[in-house]
Amino acid sequence: MKSDHVSKITSGSCLCGQVQFEIHDELRGIVNCHCSKCRKFHGNFGAYLRIEYENLHITEEKGLKWYKSSADETPNVFRGFCSECGSSLFWHPK
Repeated sequence: MKSDHVSKITSGSCLCGQVQFEIHDELRGIVNCHCSKCRKFHGNFGAYLRIEYENLHITEEKGLKWYKSSADETPNVFRGFCSECGSSLFWHPK
């Protein structure tokens, strides 16, 4: 039986390449967040791609650092960034 479903793999990285990842899923719509933490972290609103965590495969994490968000509206949320170039990469409710 032939399947019409094609697994899509998209790769990405931070600006300097110290953090690299693959997304093993179809890409969906972008989420724009205008909360105070995203505006402070990015200098503007944050634009994110929403995926299931199990579909994210971090292939290089040399510069990856996580910290717990201090926003009252998002308790128990962690943000991931590259400690070398400062790229904001991940937002994960752990």
